[in-house]
Amino acid sequence: MEKEKFKTWLNEIIKEKKSPHEIALGFAIGLLIGISPLRLIGIPLCVIIILLIKKINKIATFVGLALINPWTMPLVLKLVLWTSNIVTGAKIKVNIATFSRTDIFHMIKPLLIGNLILAIIAAIISYVIVYFIFKKIKSHNDKKNKRKDKKD
Repeated sequence: MEKEKFKTWLNEIIKEKKSPHEIALGFAIGLLIGISPLRLIGIPLCVIIILLIKKINKIATFVGLALINPWTMPLVLKLVLWTSNIVTGAKIKVNIATFSRTDIFHMIKPLLIGNLILAIIAAIISYVIVYFIFKKIKSHNDKKNKRKDKKD
């Protein structure tokens, strides 16, 4: 993600005047969708969630979804494989040279379980981090506005 694009998104998130909870919730939901098997329908699903849950930050939701992209996907897939192996006890190894359809059937259940667990854990951790970041930003902006109001 480009630095300028990130700054633009950050400013847009702040302009929406949502609470740190609403921002963190939006980001966590976007990230959850981005990591989960639902990422294939991520954008329409995010739109539906935004329409259903009024108390989330729209931009933060899409930023969370956009965090999972072609640059971050290899790391996510490696973490999914690792989580799947740990949680289910499966010994999944992907060898493209000997890969077959029967391998897929043995891998689906452990990979789905690992994927969902990873998505939930990432969403919870990201919620906490984003919440405290935006709480600090809001506190800083409130102090700045109070000083500005006293000068006027």
